[in-house]
Amino acid sequence: DAIRDFCLSRGLGDVYKRQPKELLHKNESRKFISRDGESIFGYLTKPKGKIKKLFVYVHGGPYGPRDYDSYDPFEQYLASQGIAVLKVNYRGSGGYGKNFMEKAYKEWGGMIMDDIADATKQIQDEYGLSRNDTCAGGASFGGYAALAMSYKYNDIYECVLGMMGVFDLKMLRDGTDGSIYTYQDDYDELMEDYLGNDEEKLIDFSPVFNASKIDTRVMMWTGLQDNITPIVHLKNMKNALDEQGKKYHAFTMTRLGHEYGEGAVSYTHLRAHETGRNLVCRLLREK
Repeated sequence: DAIRDFCLSRGLGDVYKRQPKELLHKNESRKFISRDGESIFGYLTKPKGKIKKLFVYVHGGPYGPRDYDSYDPFEQYLASQGIAVLKVNYRGSGGYGKNFMEKAYKEWGGMIMDDIADATKQIQDEYGLSRNDTCAGGASFGGYAALAMSYKYNDIYECVLGMMGVFDLKMLRDGTDGSIYTYQDDYDELMEDYLGNDEEKLIDFSPVFNASKIDTRVMMWTGLQDNITPIVHLKNMKNALDEQGKKYHAFTMTRLGHEYGEGAVSYTHLRAHETGRNLVCRLLREK
């Protein structure tokens, strides 16, 4: 169709092409043990040669969605550049039962971050990788997680990429960020389950209130048409970093909403996919 031809004409056709099997990079199922003895599962996409760098790709949610071992052009491209991609189905993810998911209620910056960090450390130890070789990133909740890791686990991650992230959990809890979700009749009830009412905890879990502790390289971006994670989160995060004299890179995409990574067949979303891919490579190559 016209959109497909338009994308193909701009070098984005690899998303559609059938890739020869011999060029694909293996996606391995992995099992990790958390610090409190819980079994956590995930996937590792590995380069064919030596692993040069590690990108921890955090899925959205956090409650319900999960990662799979399916083909992902984002991961395949990174693997072709010598970058291994780790995906962790932390507690809160779907597919492992109700208890597994609900254990992580009110644990955005706690148990969930611990699970991801524990899995990351196990991969680092297995392949002789260090903090300087490791970056975390993701979109939506994954974008939040990236910035949370930048101060909660800056001994493990050297750089973070927060795409379309929520950075102020107090604002999210109170429903004052303008998200389309705030118009749901049961919004307050959901937030009571997901985030609770412990203000001290919400502050501790919010990157916007912890900019002074951030000790990684930071890159952030969001879409101006995003009505799920409104632009106010990016603006407030930038202001917080500026006040602390922290360096970062941030930008917006004019026509982008909140559909990054969902396979939307449009030039805008393919460009967003390619942008994220290239930014990861940039973060991991530059110091």
